[in-house]
Amino acid sequence: MTFKSYHVLRGTLAAIGSVALVVGSGAPALAARPTPNSFGEIEALCPSVGTTGLTFGLTREQQNQTALAKVTAEDPTRLFREAMADYSSWSDRLYRLSWYSAMEESDQVDGVEWQLGLAQMLEKGGWRDLADDVRYDPRWQEWRYAKEFMIDGEPRQLLIEIEMSGNYAVTCSDIELNTMADNEGLGLLEPDSPRPAMVEVARAVLPDPSTCDRPEIHDMFSTNEKLEAAGHKLDEIFPKANAEGDAARFGERLRTWLVWKMLESGKIPQEDIWQVEEGLYPDASEERQDDLIGFLEDAGAIMEAQKQGDGQTVCQKFLSLFAKQRAADERQAARWAKLNAALEAEAVRRGIALD
Repeated sequence: MTFKSYHVLRGTLAAIGSVALVVGSGAPALAARPTPNSFGEIEALCPSVGTTGLTFGLTREQQNQTALAKVTAEDPTRLFREAMADYSSWSDRLYRLSWYSAMEESDQVDGVEWQLGLAQMLEKGGWRDLADDVRYDPRWQEWRYAKEFMIDGEPRQLLIEIEMSGNYAVTCSDIELNTMADNEGLGLLEPDSPRPAMVEVARAVLPDPSTCDRPEIHDMFSTNEKLEAAGHKLDEIFPKANAEGDAARFGERLRTWLVWKMLESGKIPQEDIWQVEEGLYPDASEERQDDLIGFLEDAGAIMEAQKQGDGQTVCQKFLSLFAKQRAADERQAARWAKLNAALEAEAVRRGIALD
């Protein structure tokens, strides 16, 4: 599927509860061991050098949106059923792409041979083993391999990690961008990083609930195949713009920048910043937990409706999810604004320039 908002919701649900939002018949998916035939098939999972259509170092918006939607959509026919793209918290640049498939309980023991098979393929392809000399229990460790590629005329070290704790998982990342993302997560930005600017996006109009009463909509939502075939028609139902989500992300980025500027000044220790933020940090609020519970309630209703082939209810619950997501984003943006105002007030009190 190509439309943006549907995948935004799928990603939200996957992130908050590992709820398998499988749009279709509702039949349980059988776990299949993802078995590549060569190191080339494993390398193909990597942005920039593989066949994903994604590029390390580009922002979320700069990525090929058709390729991004295809990669992050659940697909039981490909080597790995699911994929998740990770972006740096400040610059929003793609630095890691992880692939997953479900694992049977018996494979927790027998599946070690799967790790060994992939490791041997990578070594044949010139990938260098970064693991310790002794792996005490390979089932619970990531096996890590590095290889240099020329990307856009520059040498780049890519990292592949093989893991099987609950899922078969292969993750590909750019080592330099990994470090950058870690630093950004700690609030360590590049020198002269500018204060983020809020890009105003028009508030989208949510569809009228009566949209789901139309017979053609029932049919469209009745199976996964029909949803996939709907393509652009879904854009006419669900809004693509997400002004509320953009405002929440802006608030988080502004907080990162403010903390960096304050620490860089040398006029305030980290402990004092934590004191300012105490009780204000958005993701720690009880209201935020209530938001997530609301998402899960609709997700459960969607899964039940899918089992019955009830396209009307699936549509209604997706509209409910959009409304809840918008309200949650609005509350989250307000929480970030409150926290950032407290940080700016503390900066002024201590004579810290924020320009």
